[in-house]
Amino acid sequence: MAARTNAILNIYAALVMAVLLLGCVRTKQDQRKKSIRFIWVVLVCIVYLLSNAFAYAMIYRDYFTARISSDFGMLFHFVECISYISYYILLVLVVFYVSDLVRENAAIPAWLPITVIPAAALGIVSWCVSSFTHLMGKLDSTGYRPGPLYWLGQITGYYILTFLIFLIVHYRKTLGRGRVAIFSFFVAIPLAAIILRQYFPAIDFLSLALALSVIFVRNLLDIERARTVNQQEARLREGRVRLMLSQIRPHFLYNTLNTIYVLCEQEPAAAQRAIEELSEFLRANIGSLESDRPVPFDTEMKLVRHYLYLEQMRYQEELQVEIFLKAQNFSLPPLTIQPLVENAVKHGLAKAPGGGTVRVYSFELPDEFVVVVEDDGIGFSPDKFLRDDDKAPSVADGEKLHIGLQSVRERLREMCGGNLEIQSEPGRGTVARVHLPKS
Repeated sequence: MAARTNAILNIYAALVMAVLLLGCVRTKQDQRKKSIRFIWVVLVCIVYLLSNAFAYAMIYRDYFTARISSDFGMLFHFVECISYISYYILLVLVVFYVSDLVRENAAIPAWLPITVIPAAALGIVSWCVSSFTHLMGKLDSTGYRPGPLYWLGQITGYYILTFLIFLIVHYRKTLGRGRVAIFSFFVAIPLAAIILRQYFPAIDFLSLALALSVIFVRNLLDIERARTVNQQEARLREGRVRLMLSQIRPHFLYNTLNTIYVLCEQEPAAAQRAIEELSEFLRANIGSLESDRPVPFDTEMKLVRHYLYLEQMRYQEELQVEIFLKAQNFSLPPLTIQPLVENAVKHGLAKAPGGGTVRVYSFELPDEFVVVVEDDGIGFSPDKFLRDDDKAPSVADGEKLHIGLQSVRERLREMCGGNLEIQSEPGRGTVARVHLPKS
């Protein structure tokens, strides 16, 4: 009866893992390296559970009530070896999967997880040899039979579980309490099953425990990632609000409208064009603020051109513009380039005697797109504001130096894994580079 119970438990666990695998594949959420590795964890776990179920089913049918001498004996030996092999491969994959998850928060040497592979190979050999040497022996009702290398198989299995404990304990500070608790289930549940097996040797708790630990940890990680995504979205919404407030600049609107007022008497056609440009600028600005996804680069450049036209109307010959776009077929977070151009005009050229030139150009590299905004204005010391905190530093005269630069930096990092690089030197101008990875 114990063999039948074990077979049913393994089949049930395999069905649950199959449902989990189907969900991962259908949602297409597992494209990254560690997620593909998780799919392999589930696949190998299913093989392990099914091979165990088949072996227990053969025992239940009383194929091995006497000395094993039939073809079924060889078949049972083959299935048993598959079970041992898949078990240790599963442990190795779990180690690599947990290592990939730990790398999200901490640096792990690439060679460290590889150390479990020799132990797994040794465990596979020891169990297979043990099974082969007892091929002609008598099985009990559970199929449980220690062989001459039984102790070696046990030690290698415990070593791999101990290695998982080492990863969790050693990197506990960088992981945080939440992930330490989550990863601990990878070890705690199988260990609990091993302890229960000592008191109830007829029931194979380990197979079900492995399946439960994989499912449980996966669900906890999904919950944690969903919480992280919600927090990131909340920060992005707050950033858009801050950016919206920074974009509503009374001085800019006042100066633009004042210029249009003068043009209405002197150059009505130019005034009409200026009103059109201002209208398009405001419309595009509001549209960008409402977008929570990357926008085409062409859309962003339309906003930049509207802004530069209005500023050239105001500064006349003191503001020169050069635009060279060698790469345009990509997307980026909304309001990424326009704030950089505005900083170049407002803090670089407007204060420079005689004005200067703003250059915007883009190009493509093998693994990223780069957009550069540079000016030959007064420059500044970039370490005054490019920091990881939310403080808004000031220049010497007390005026806020940046217009949404911290927001640009955060949205680049969180929306597309990009980066904002600022190079500047007082008296020699500023260069702002936006790096957008193709991946």
